[in-house]
Amino acid sequence: MKRKVLIMLFCMCIGAFSMGCSSDVFDQVSEEVTGLIDGSNSDDEDVEDLDVEEEAADTSKESSPKAEGKLKKDAVETITDGIYSSYLIASKKDEAGVPDETGAQQKIVYASELSDDAFCIAGSYGYRQNASQDVISVSEDGIFSFAVDKNTNYELQGGEGGPEVQTADEFKKQLADLADSELYLEITVENGVATNIAIST
Repeated sequence: MKRKVLIMLFCMCIGAFSMGCSSDVFDQVSEEVTGLIDGSNSDDEDVEDLDVEEEAADTSKESSPKAEGKLKKDAVETITDGIYSSYLIASKKDEAGVPDETGAQQKIVYASELSDDAFCIAGSYGYRQNASQDVISVSEDGIFSFAVDKNTNYELQGGEGGPEVQTADEFKKQLADLADSELYLEITVENGVATNIAIST
C-alpha cells in the first residue's frame, strides 16, 4: 500500500514539474513524498497505529477462544434418574473407563463444566439407581451432560460442620480448584434433572 502511494505521488511530482506548476505546489508534493519515506508524516503514523491495534484485537480474539460450552456441545445428555459418581482426577485422562489391575473399570472425571442449565463432565462414571445400592454399571470414557436448574443444590461434604451448601459460582470455582484432587463427585438425578451435585472432601 505504501509503495503504491509513493509511486503515485512521485508521478504527480514529475507531472507537476513538467506542466510548469509553481514551486510551492512542487515543494508541497515533495514534502508528502519525503514524509512517506522517512516516516515523519503524522497522518500515516495514525493509520499504521490503527492497523496494528486492529490486528492485535483480532489476534486476541483468536487466541482466547471462549472456554465455556466446549464440553456441552459434544455431550450426551444424561436424564435417567439415579446416582452418578466418579473421582476428580484431571491427570489420569487416559485411564477413564479403563480396567485397573483388579479388572474394575476406573471412574475418573478429568474435566467438568457448570453453566446455567447444564453440568457437563468428561470421563467415566459409576451408576446406581439409589443410595442404598452398589454401583451397577460404569460408563465408557465420554462427555456427559446433566440438566440443572435454579433448584439444583451444590455442596461440599465431609467437613466438620456437615455439608456446606454453595452457590453455583462458588461450586464452579471448587470444581476448578479440585480438578485433580482425587475427591469423590456425586450427581443425583431426579425427574431428569440434577437435584444435588456434591464433592466429598
